Amino acid sequence: MPAVYSRAQWGADESLMTWTPRVASTLKAATVHHTAGSNSYAAADVPGILRGIYRYHAVTLGWGDIGYNALVDKYGRIWEGRAGGLAQPVVGAHAGGFNTYTFGVSMLGNYDVVPTTPAMINSVSSIIGWKLGLHNVDPYGSAVLTSGGTNKYAAGTAVRLPAIFAHRDTKSTACPGKYGVAKMGEIRARAFGYDMAESYVRALYQDMMGRGADATGLRNWTTLLSGEPVAARSRRASRTARNTAGW
Repeated sequence: MPAVYSRAQWGADESLMTWTPRVASTLKAATVHHTAGSNSYAAADVPGILRGIYRYHAVTLGWGDIGYNALVDKYGRIWEGRAGGLAQPVVGAHAGGFNTYTFGVSMLGNYDVVPTTPAMINSVSSIIGWKLGLHNVDPYGSAVLTSGGTNKYAAGTAVRLPAIFAHRDTKSTACPGKYGVAKMGEIRARAFGYDMAESYVRALYQDMMGRGADATGLRNWTTLLSGEPVAARSRRASRTARNTAGW
């Protein structure tokens, strides 16, 4: 899992929670959002902004907790959202009738009016790539989800969606903004790199070396190989293995 700031680190008042976390049987897709708030925040402002969103979702809207599973600020920091554990397929309150089987990540700010930052997109991709990898979901794949009812799809409608989709794909909304939508292709590519690089390197450690993956080595190799085509990864790994073995 990439580095994530916990609920405690942004000061979540757990007494505001009025729901018992629900965990789905699996995860099928990830949803990209934006919070549509101010873009002029400083790094030190973020915990307070998150507390404000939390209170609005939990108390004002009656959702019992913050709706998003994770949030990412413009500095590229990832923040834990809805309670229940990031490794679990926790049902959020972020995509209307498409909350079950989806992982909701929201970019802090309004990306209909300003461009996203590279650090933000990198972190959105990494947390989604990690999450989908836990459930063997191909970031370039698709999933059939059944609508619970939105202003775009009536309840009971089966909808085929990309494995990483924008909120506007399931509801008549601007979310995640025109600049956010423009980055969906990059998010899928980067998520695929994070997802596939780790699974590929883990297989190398286990199959070529006959031992379990070393956490540090896995992380270093994954960073090195992330984003490369599989053939290029194979050539690089083969060269590295030969050099290491003195072939």
